Amino acid sequence: HFLSVFWLLRTSFWMAGPYFYAAYASKILPNGSTMPVGIISQISLTGYAAIALLGPLATKMTQKYGKKAATIAGMLLYGIGSFSVTSDRLVVLFVGRAISGAGQ
Repeated sequence: HFLSVFWLLRTSFWMAGPYFYAAYASKILPNGSTMPVGIISQISLTGYAAIALLGPLATKMTQKYGKKAATIAGMLLYGIGSFSVTSDRLVVLFVGRAISGAGQ
């Protein structure tokens, strides 16, 4: 059962893309306009950059503490980061996406 949960978590970042895009696109910026595609792309890239930069550290932590602990920590980080989508502040959206990426 563990492997099915593990792979679901690993693919969740890709599967959630269209839903997060819609959530980001619905945000209203302080100037009253909707969020442009360029900023949405930057938010998404922040998550992918976090995956790339923190991957080696996550691998070492997985080897040290085990797959189960790493999967639980990843799910918690991803959940915390995903919750940030409820904010209207750009800083929170960027940091939240980076936390979600760290959970991958």
